[in-house]
Amino acid sequence: MRCSGDVLEDHLGRAKAGDLEGDIAANYAEDVVLIDREKARHGHEGVRDAARQLSSELPDAEFEYVVTRVEGEIGYLQ
Repeated sequence: MRCSGDVLEDHLGRAKAGDLEGDIAANYAEDVVLIDREKARHGHEGVRDAARQLSSELPDAEFEYVVTRVEGEIGYLQ
């Protein structure tokens, strides 16, 4: 079993590579709850929905995270 920091690192790498489905399969439990500025999103479809929204709002964006934190099972990006 991987630690949460390893999962977050893998997620960021796959996100940068555009591998949404690989990211979901490798890094998200089926009962995931993703909380963003809009709402709480549930399950793999919630992750896909968040990715679609982010892509539509910022279609060609490159992200720089100034804060990454992991505490237990919780990861935070800013």
